[in-house]
Amino acid sequence: RTTTQDRMLKSAENFLAGFFGLEWTEKANLLPIIEGVGYNNSLIGTYSCTRALEYMAYNATTPLSTWKNIYLKARTEALRTLTGSYNWTTTDSFNAQDMCAYETISYGYSQFCELFTFEEFENFGYAFDIEFANMVGFACPAGRAQGIAWVEEFLARVEGHLLQTTGTNANMTLDTNPVTFPTDQNLYLDFSHDAGIVAVLTAFGFRQFAESLPATGPPLYQQFKSSKIVPFAGRTNI
Repeated sequence: RTTTQDRMLKSAENFLAGFFGLEWTEKANLLPIIEGVGYNNSLIGTYSCTRALEYMAYNATTPLSTWKNIYLKARTEALRTLTGSYNWTTTDSFNAQDMCAYETISYGYSQFCELFTFEEFENFGYAFDIEFANMVGFACPAGRAQGIAWVEEFLARVEGHLLQTTGTNANMTLDTNPVTFPTDQNLYLDFSHDAGIVAVLTAFGFRQFAESLPATGPPLYQQFKSSKIVPFAGRTNI
C-alpha cells in the first residue's frame, strides 16, 4: 500500500521493481490510497483528524521557533554581515542547513554544509526532534490519534481477519474488502511519511519516546531522536 502522493507512489513502485524485478506486477498488488484532507487513510492519519491539523499548526511552532533562535543566534548574526543589504534571518540560516541535507542526499555534496559547525548540525537535528514530538509524537495531544488506525490494521493483519469495527479513521471501505485488505500474506509493505511512522510508534505506546524535549536544549540521555528513528528512507520492520 502507498499514498497517492507522487513521491510515495514512485518510492513504492521503484522499491517493488528492485525487490521483485521489473515484472513485479505479476507478483505483488499495489494499492494507492488517496492522500488528501477528508479521506480516511491510515498511512497519513493527519488528514482525517481535524484536531490533528489544528494541533500541527501551532503545537510545534513556539518551541521550535524558540530553539532556532537560541542555537542559530550567533551564526545568523555572522551570516548577516556577509550578505550586504539583505536582512539574513534565523529562518534563512535554518533553510541553509536544510539545503545542506537535501543537496547532500541528492548530489552527494553541498557547499551549504560549510556554513555551519558540527555542533550546529547536532542542534539542527534536535529541532526536528522537537518538531516530530510536538506534531505527531507524545507531546501532541492528537499524536496517538494519527497512528491508531494503522495499529488497528496491523492487529487485524496478524490475527488474520478483516477490520470489523473501528472508532478511528481507518478506511472501512478498503479494510472490509479482502481484495484491498488481504489478511493471508507473508509480507506486507506500507509506504508512508516519516511523520506517519512516528505517529504509529506513539499509538503503539512506546513511552521510551515520551520524554519532555525542552525548547532550550536537548535533555541528558535523550531517547527520542528523529535522525535515528526516521532518517531519510527510514523504515520500521515488524
